Amino acid sequence: MSPVSRWLRLTLLACVAAVVMAVYAPADQRDGGWAPEALRSAPEAAAAHG
Repeated sequence: MSPVSRWLRLTLLACVAAVVMAVYAPADQRDGGWAPEALRSAPEAAAAHG
C-alpha cells in the first residue's frame, strides 16, 4: 500500500470516528463543546471562574 493511500485511509477513519463521537456525545458536550469557557470573552470567563 502506498503512503498516500495509507494516509487517505487514516484520514477517512479519523473523520468517521469524529462523526461517531459527535453523534453519540452527551447533550452538554454537544451544546457547549469540551471547553465552553474558551468561547467566552476574557472578562466573562474570568467572572465565570469567580
